[in-house]
Amino acid sequence: MTRPRAAWLLALYCAIVFFVNLDAAPLTDVDEGAFSEATREMLARGDYVTTWLNGELRFDKPVLTYWAQAVPVALVGPRPGAFRFPSALAACLWAWLLYRFARRYRPDDAVMATFMLASALGPLTIARAATADALLNAFLAGALFAFYRHLADGARRDLVAAFAWMGLGVLTKGPVALAVPALAVGTYCVSRGQWLRPLRLLRDPLAWIVLLAIAVPWYVLEYRAQGEAFIDGFFLKHNVNRFTGTMLGHGGFVWYYAVALPVLIFPFLAPLAGALARLRATLADDVQRFAWCTFGVMFVFFSLSRTQLPHYLLYGMTPLFLVLAAERRRFGGAWLVVAPAALGLLLAAALPSLAGEAAARTGNALARLLLSDFAQNLRTFVVPSLVACALLVGAALIATRWPREQRTDIRLYAAGAIPALCLVLVLWPQGIAWFQGPVAAAGAFARGRADVVEWNANWPSFSVHRGAVTPSRRPRPGEIVLTRIDRAGELPPHDVVFAQREVLLARIRP
Repeated sequence: MTRPRAAWLLALYCAIVFFVNLDAAPLTDVDEGAFSEATREMLARGDYVTTWLNGELRFDKPVLTYWAQAVPVALVGPRPGAFRFPSALAACLWAWLLYRFARRYRPDDAVMATFMLASALGPLTIARAATADALLNAFLAGALFAFYRHLADGARRDLVAAFAWMGLGVLTKGPVALAVPALAVGTYCVSRGQWLRPLRLLRDPLAWIVLLAIAVPWYVLEYRAQGEAFIDGFFLKHNVNRFTGTMLGHGGFVWYYAVALPVLIFPFLAPLAGALARLRATLADDVQRFAWCTFGVMFVFFSLSRTQLPHYLLYGMTPLFLVLAAERRRFGGAWLVVAPAALGLLLAAALPSLAGEAAARTGNALARLLLSDFAQNLRTFVVPSLVACALLVGAALIATRWPREQRTDIRLYAAGAIPALCLVLVLWPQGIAWFQGPVAAAGAFARGRADVVEWNANWPSFSVHRGAVTPSRRPRPGEIVLTRIDRAGELPPHDVVFAQREVLLARIRP
């Protein structure tokens, strides 16, 4: 296949896996619900500087994600797909930046590396989520690749571009957009014995002017609006304290990301294992050295953080797909490259049965309710997953008709595309609809009611579906309270007005 045709097919594939069914499932909690409700309140208030969540100041993230979500929401209304659209668009930019960089330095690996990025479970998940992470990863990729081009060629425009990308990242998620490129480029330069070169990158005044012009105005406006509360809430609580302490129960352990990595990069575990086994040899190649330095320093940095979430590791993983694409040539068409995808599809088919077994064994009433309901309602997972597994095995068998040097590519394309399409077309919309359906239904039920509060629960998407702010506090007599069904016994005398699985709406008796 010619490269232009392969590039067009890759673009079509990215459009399908990033955009199809974005509106087919409710928003998830907590992150999607929190971002989306903050955007809805931004539009309702007409305040495009300060973000609010259920009537309280929200300093978790800077403003760019909310601005990006506000545009499609203003055009088509507060639909889940509108909130998710900027992430899908950013994922396209993310993939294009990788493809563009690979076309210059690794032309034979450009299509495969970009395909892996679009198909791997971690990137695909955040590409379809109404959060800041797809935007941040695109901006980090732009900064990292621009820095590498500047280091290789010395062009000033690449250095200025790198600082511009970082400025957009700072406006998306804060100081981490400076830390990731700084640590990655610094580690790469030191690995080459260029100890002072990272400092020389800081001497260009135009680069700093561009970064500050992009990032600083909003920070100034927000400080003028909120004063020290912004400094304490954003910089101290959600940046310094996020690294030095555990926030929102997102703790972990030293080897947390060693466990998360295979999940994030699924189903491309065989190239990953091969690359790790040959790590020392791959460092002789300069692009792969840059990729390993970027990934390695992020792995160590976030392993030391007290707040750990799987998607943090993605910040340093984009160049790693170039290593995986290069490593595939050493497999000689082996079936090993399709085994993880086949096992993953079989696991998806077995999930309802496994949930039923777990429900029978657990002593927790709420867990038993959730697992039993999952086992009963998501048996629809079984047939699509088995069909996808059969298609994968069939594609791997058909690959034997091709020359040996082409078999691995064919099997990798099948191993990536078939599970990704099964996820996007069937498993993701059905799974999220089950997981979040009761909250969405409760929100629709409470739409138009002014006397609703939330207590002992954390479902911000409820407010999006309800179309109104839902204060979080103990309910007063006459109010309707949203809570978990296992907390009903802690409420004052009440009447149930809505109950679905774990979600309860109850009116407190006067």
